[in-house]
Amino acid sequence: METGGLVLDVFDDFNGATLREIWPTLEDVPAQVKQAHALNSDERAKLPDDVFALVLVDGVEKQRKYACVDRGNTELSIQYFLKNAFKLPEEAQKTAAENLKTACSWYEIEPPQELVKIALGLGTAMTALTAVPIIKGTHQAIKENSAATQALQSQGVGVVSPRMRDMALGRKVAEVSGTAVMPSQPSSDKKVHTTLAVVDKTATVGHLVAHAGKDIQPEDNIAVDKKEQPEKHPQAGHFHSTVDVSNKEAPHRLVEKKASRFALPSTGKYPIDSYKHIKLANAYFEEHLRVMPPSMRHEFATNLVKRAAEVDVKVSDLALKYGSETFAPDYELKAAFDARRLELDGHEEALGLLAGVERVTREKLWKEAGAPVPLTPDAAISILEEFDKVAGLNHYYDRGIPDPYYSVLGFEKRADAAWSEVIGNQMITSEDLHRLVKVNAYSLKSTFGHDFQKEFLKDPVGIFQSLPLDQKKMVVNMALSAQPGEERTYC
Repeated sequence: METGGLVLDVFDDFNGATLREIWPTLEDVPAQVKQAHALNSDERAKLPDDVFALVLVDGVEKQRKYACVDRGNTELSIQYFLKNAFKLPEEAQKTAAENLKTACSWYEIEPPQELVKIALGLGTAMTALTAVPIIKGTHQAIKENSAATQALQSQGVGVVSPRMRDMALGRKVAEVSGTAVMPSQPSSDKKVHTTLAVVDKTATVGHLVAHAGKDIQPEDNIAVDKKEQPEKHPQAGHFHSTVDVSNKEAPHRLVEKKASRFALPSTGKYPIDSYKHIKLANAYFEEHLRVMPPSMRHEFATNLVKRAAEVDVKVSDLALKYGSETFAPDYELKAAFDARRLELDGHEEALGLLAGVERVTREKLWKEAGAPVPLTPDAAISILEEFDKVAGLNHYYDRGIPDPYYSVLGFEKRADAAWSEVIGNQMITSEDLHRLVKVNAYSLKSTFGHDFQKEFLKDPVGIFQSLPLDQKKMVVNMALSAQPGEERTYC
């Protein structure tokens, strides 16, 4: 089997690309995975084969995959296995799955159904049948295992094996030999030591996650105790992980299709070919919008929205607005110009010029040689962009002033009685906005002006959705602080 260049587990994933496919953002990564100890090459070399779910042997070459030294590393190994199992020969898939499923019982992990299905193909049908009562009887054992593991780790033991837990709990280890949990194996004359090399956990897998997208140097910030590793690990007998893959190949060869569609074609970045690509690109756009110039926001969103429409994938309203090729509804256009009027208050000449820009934008007509000519969204954006530069408003984009693309472009939103939106760590609903209209609409007038208040009363949800983020936050605070009670006057 040719394994050169294949990503099978986390130690093959040098730039974190596969990790980001499994968990697109740092927040998606489970806490136990972030905190898992990041083994460097020296530490891995000292570990015996028995802590790896799969050992591939091809002639004289040996590769060890899917480390199960703690809960976080085991969960990480499971995810990488499920992502890459199809690259392995069938026997290797079944062996790794069975061992990973066994490791799940050590760390109180619910094995994924996909993993269980692959594992049940290992051995005879009788093996699968006899595994059922074993699975049903493990709940109490799991609790005991967890307590014993914590006790041993508090004594300075770095990697706690099942054999060590059994000894600490006074169990007879031989009672499980020859079962599906510990299949029989040839006897060994070598003495089994019960001591382990202690690894100081000064680095975690969170270190790997934090550096996703860069070349990973696993040796960074790792401190290793220099004690010798015992000749044989006490975990021996639990994993039968060695598979000879000489002259064997995966059932289906990996064919990696390069992306052909990108949100930013000129850079060759942010692929949008597949459903997953589109969702990742949309999440990236939402998170990093503010670091993009307005024109890049429009290019990114336009390509994203077009591709999403082709494959019928939903994207966010923010992407739909920036990716639109049509004018925003009139109330959104008015809100964008109202925001500029607030900043220009007292500058009569600038306000007069702004009124002219607003008129042609909302009427969508431009006069040339005395005759009206239809105004395109692109032309309206250019006019507004030039005005903002002259008036100095371009320095306030995303801080009270929506940029020209956000101001001019838009789409008709569908009414939704169950509408809600999350702003920061707060959620606002249509009910909250309508309550604001009933009990504290005066605050809208005092903060944003009479015209804004008038439009907000007509369509609270629509106007709120059209606002820049900073103004949304202000409205959210008003709405969530408004309490039901006697209605107040709007004047």
